[in-house]
Formats: sequence, structure tokens, C-alpha cells
Amino acid sequence: FTITTNDPDYDEVFYMINWSDGSEELLIGPFDSGENVIINHIWTETGLYSIQAKAIDSYDVESDLAIFEFSLSKTELEIVAISGGFGSVTIDIKNIGENIAEEVSSIVSVRGGLFSEINLTHTCSGCSECGTTLDPGAVKTENTGEAGFIIGLGSIEVSASAWANNAEIISKKTNGFVFGPLIIIL
Repeated sequence: FTITTNDPDYDEVFYMINWSDGSEELLIGPFDSGENVIINHIWTETGLYSIQAKAIDSYDVESDLAIFEFSLSKTELEIVAISGGFGSVTIDIKNIGENIAEEVSSIVSVRGGLFSEINLTHTCSGCSECGTTLDPGAVKTENTGEAGFIIGLGSIEVSASAWANNAEIISKKTNGFVFGPLIIIL
């Protein structure tokens, strides 16, 4: 967070901050009037927070209380399916949490084949084309066809991971078989 106060008398300024998470109230300073002050804080629980801050100059003159509210929400993802097809592998990522997943990203790797000739990785890093959010209960599909066409013969291993800014990384592995461009997941 960045805080700035312009004291009319150009007095030095202190800041009193309550993070509304049960931690001690914070008094920091002095700072010059008009100086941008960067303050960091880490919340360990999800929930609605009401940050309260006020400026106090060197003569104990106080500003009005400024209140900033925000919600810190976590969610949970699950890779609900890994499926084969014609020349590609598809994964389905479901938001099984109660909050919107933000900046959803995934990576899918397909390795193997009779002579280890299959080595393909598809990455989606939350770009606008991939869809940056995922509503609770919604499913996002990623397909390795965007990274290349798979053709070969033999066993393969598929590794998939997904995460979001507010969800932990999850991973899933499975095996399959490639016969030409046909991919069968076991």
C-alpha cells in the first residue's frame, strides 16, 4: 500500500494503521509531508478486511480516519479430466472452491513413444485468450494442440499442473498410448 499526506504546514507526518486482522496497530514515521510511503502487510486468513489509517503530524494534529475495504479470497482448483483424442491431449480444470479463481494458468507435458520421440509441452499463463478468471463450479479446458500435433507409437506419460493467483498449484499424472495420431488415455 502507498500512503501520502500533504500537511498544510509541511510538518513531518506519522501514520497509524490498523490492518483489521488482529495484528497490533502500527505507528510509523516520521515522514516528510507529501512523501510517498510504501507499507507492506501479509494477511494469513481469507476474509473481508477494513484497513484504517490516519496521519498525525509532529504537533499531534490528526487527519480524519481513512478506511479501505477489500476481500482476500482463496479458492481451490482440481484437474477433473485428462483425455486423449486426435493428435492432442485435453485437460479440464475445475474451480471447486467458493471464490473466483484469478489468473488461472496451466502446463501440460506429453512424453514418451516407442523411441521417446514425443516431447510436447503446452503452457497457458492466464492470458486473455485463455481466460484469466474461472467462476466457482466452472471448468476451463486446455488442449495441447495449440503447442503442436502429436503423432507416434507407444506408451506416453501425461503430466498436468494448474494454479491461480489465489489457488495453490495442483498436479496430476496419467499414462496413455499413442497409435499414429490417435491418443488413448488409460
